[in-house]
Amino acid sequence: MLKRIATVGLALGLLATGARARSEEGWNSLFDGKSLAGWTALDGKPVTGGWVAEDGLLVRKERGGDIYTDREYANFVLDFEWRIAPDGNSGVKYRMAWYDGQYLGPEYQVFDDGDPARPKIADPRMQTASLYEIFACNAKKRLKPAGEWNSGRIVANGKRIEHWLNGERVVEADTASEAFAAAVGKSKFAKRAKFGRSPSGRIMLQDHGSQVWYRNLRLKELPD
Repeated sequence: MLKRIATVGLALGLLATGARARSEEGWNSLFDGKSLAGWTALDGKPVTGGWVAEDGLLVRKERGGDIYTDREYANFVLDFEWRIAPDGNSGVKYRMAWYDGQYLGPEYQVFDDGDPARPKIADPRMQTASLYEIFACNAKKRLKPAGEWNSGRIVANGKRIEHWLNGERVVEADTASEAFAAAVGKSKFAKRAKFGRSPSGRIMLQDHGSQVWYRNLRLKELPD
């Protein structure tokens, strides 16, 4: 009887392991937890300052400039966890491309706007998890305060963009839609009519002068 129980337990364990393996299929880590391998400065050279791998976290400790993946991505799901210092500001940009001489991309805003005791950015298009300056989050947004970990997700699939925060989809956009074009026209990107329409590009972590921590950055590429 004990042997039978052990056999069943082993079988269930193998099934669970197989399920976990299948669930991880296609996911690639963008941060190994111990180095800045896979990340570069804008010019493609190694990151020389500002950002460090520390205690399994990717940390912006001091001024060093934005950092970028060493390759481009087109269609993908990007999962990441982040926490920000009080009053801090950062962001995750993606599908970076040159628009009239400026290297730009849609941005998942990372910002400390969760504490009612501190002033917030009044424009909701510039608050956490927004499609920065384009679309604000919907009513499902639930943000944890500065110093606590939040989970983010970016889905870029063809012309579709989604931003998720703590398990809820808070932004949906169609970059080919009239609504998107109109929103760009009302933003600081107004003079760059094709902003946000690049089909691929590098991913960027923004140095906006604040301390910020990232972990569990993983990406799954989607078929074209």
